[in-house]
Order: sequence, then structure tokens, then C-alpha cells
Amino acid sequence: MTQSSDSDTNSDTDFYQGSEQLDSDSPITEETATTTQARSVISSNLDSIPNTSKSIVTRKMSLEEAKFRLEESKANHDMFMELRREDFRERQILIEQELNNNKLSEHWMKAYWRPAMGWLYMVICAFDFIIGPVLSLTMPAVLAGIGVTTITYTPWESLTLSNGGLIHLAFGAILGVAAWTRGQEKINK
Repeated sequence: MTQSSDSDTNSDTDFYQGSEQLDSDSPITEETATTTQARSVISSNLDSIPNTSKSIVTRKMSLEEAKFRLEESKANHDMFMELRREDFRERQILIEQELNNNKLSEHWMKAYWRPAMGWLYMVICAFDFIIGPVLSLTMPAVLAGIGVTTITYTPWESLTLSNGGLIHLAFGAILGVAAWTRGQEKINK
């Protein structure tokens, strides 16, 4: 039993060291020496590692495969998202073209009455609260400069605030309802 255990130990040592016993009859050349060294390095790297290393190698390979699949799915996802962005842009362009076609087909008064009302109200307010008071204040001085002395200063009375400011209430209602209906039209489209 002692001999068999010694021979087992010798074969184990040879196996773990990765060394090979060359036949004494075969001549040793550079080729056989390098081949033997290469075999011993390979066998010492792979064969001398117990089975746990094979599981590590297997796990490492499975991790590499998972990493590759993850990168592949990420690339697919990026491609899919880019396609969705392009589809969204195309749909937006189609919607804008349709809106422009509808706007061109309707009468200009129907298309632009809301902005026209806003500009008109702005002009009315600018004249009544800015331009009119400045003119009534500076007009006597300008006329006195050219020789007319019969005109005296009279304070400006607001035209829109007479009658309780009803014009402001009317324009506020018209523009408010117009803005609300325009917003509803945009939401529905």
C-alpha cells in the first residue's frame, strides 16, 4: 500500500507540475524542448487548477456572454428609441402641415380675427392711456411755439373709462372667450 501511495504521489506531482517524462531513447532537440515547455505551461495553467477553476472559467464565460447580450440589447434599445423619435418627428411634421393646409383653406378673417381683436384693444388702450394724455399736455406748448396763444391746457379725460369702463369689460370677455376656445381647439386636434 505504501508503494501504491508513493506512485500516486509521484504521478500527482508530475500531473500538478505539468512536467512530462521524456523517453530516454528520444533525442532532445530545441523543438521537443519548446514543445515540452509549452505543454508544461499549458498543463500547469489549466490542468493543475482544481475543478473550482473550471467553474470560475464557466462563470466568467457566462458573464462575458451576458455582457455581450446586454450590449446587444442596449444597442437594439437605442435603435428602437431613435426610430420612435423619427416617427414622432414625422408625425409632428404631418400634423403641422395639416394645420397649415387647414389654415390656408379658411378665410383670412376667420383665421386672424382673434389676433386682430387683441391688437385693436392694445391700440385703444395705448391711445387712451398714453398717447392722448401726452398730446393734451404738450399740445398747448407746441401751439404757443408757432404763435397760437388762444389754446389753453385742458386735462385729458379717458374715453374708455367713461360709461363705467364697459369697453374694457367687453374686450376682456371677447378676448378671454376667444383665447379659451382657441386653446380647446388646439387640445382637440
